[in-house]
Amino acid sequence: MWRDTPLQRAEKEIEAARVSGATSLDLMGLLLPSVPESLGQLTDLETLDLSGNRLTSLPESLGQLTSLQTLDLSSGNQLTSVPDSLGQLANLQTLNLSGNQLASLPESLGQLANLKKLSVIDNQLTSLPQSLGQLGNLETLIIRSNQLSSVPDSLGQLSSLRVLDLGDNRLTAVPDSLDQLSTLRRLTLSRNQLTAVPESLGRLASLRGLYLDENQLTAVPESLGQLTSLRTLDVGENQLTSVPESLGQLDSLYKLSLTQNRLTSLPESLGQLSGLQDLFLYENQLTELPEWLSQFSNLRNLTLGRNQLTAVPEWVGRLGKLEWLDLERNHLTALPDSLGRLTSLQRLHLQENRLTALPKSLNQLRSLRALYLHGNDALGIPRDILGPRYEEASGVNAKQPVDPRGILDYYLWFIRLEWAFIRRVDIGFCVRRRF
Repeated sequence: MWRDTPLQRAEKEIEAARVSGATSLDLMGLLLPSVPESLGQLTDLETLDLSGNRLTSLPESLGQLTSLQTLDLSSGNQLTSVPDSLGQLANLQTLNLSGNQLASLPESLGQLANLKKLSVIDNQLTSLPQSLGQLGNLETLIIRSNQLSSVPDSLGQLSSLRVLDLGDNRLTAVPDSLDQLSTLRRLTLSRNQLTAVPESLGRLASLRGLYLDENQLTAVPESLGQLTSLRTLDVGENQLTSVPESLGQLDSLYKLSLTQNRLTSLPESLGQLSGLQDLFLYENQLTELPEWLSQFSNLRNLTLGRNQLTAVPEWVGRLGKLEWLDLERNHLTALPDSLGRLTSLQRLHLQENRLTALPKSLNQLRSLRALYLHGNDALGIPRDILGPRYEEASGVNAKQPVDPRGILDYYLWFIRLEWAFIRRVDIGFCVRRRF
């Protein structure tokens, strides 16, 4: 049977929508090489989905769809530009241009007075038009994964903006004008080339999430301590050797990531963060844990892997809500009995240490679902008992971790057997000496 071409199918859908007066049209995934000019007749259309096609250009007639509120041109298209006529879509509220090959955006986008969300993820943008600053109703601007080396000062004029995502670009600086974004809730600057961020960020009083990870920061400004509404702060994967005392003033903070830096110590002021639930300190240069950590009664996730710890303090047993404790790749030879009091613990990472024994109290961890002890050869636990490593038990083709009960039962049986053997040898030696 003869099948319609993608263009013929689209023409039929457009005609049906015209006859019925439809306000929504879905042409997603038809593999269209172009958009039929007849689309411009659908002046009542409010929602148009053209995602997942093979479009390399758009007709100027798209600008005739003056009732359009949502336009999706993402995922699989190959647009290198968009027509100026898009600026005529006066009622447009959502525009998705992600996953194309756009090197620039037209200045006419600044005319979209009702636009609330603009997403241009994964393109090839090297600059943004100054006119974006005219979008007074814009609430979400996502320009992640492009090639921006700078952004215009005019972004500071976006008086309604709540989410700004500029991650995975080539930014070397952040404009001071961003401090005017009084309604901003989330700012993402991850995976850029920033060596510093301005003190002015401390004036973003409504900010709840700040993501500065995977840059080249050697310091973060003291002014961040003024962000009293902040709930999440991620400055992982930078080059920090210290963090400011002022971070202890972030009394709304529940997630703090300092992973993969060069920290040798932590400021005592962090002990004031009583609401903290997630603390990520993975891969630093810590040699000991500060006692103020014991005050974090709400802590659920604590990662301390790849540091230089030689001991785990007894007070760790006070962290009663802890669900994930990562101590892998340190220099630990022993563990405190108090670990057995962590009755909410579900994951315990102890691989690649120098452990010579395990406390019997680990058997009290009834919530434990994963226990990683690989690379502690002195424990005498065979690989087949330990099961898959953490790297093998995570990811797309993840293997199921071994039940920790089996590992601990084997270890305790092995220890009893070993002690029985030693005792028998000692008794035999004594008997031989007697006679």
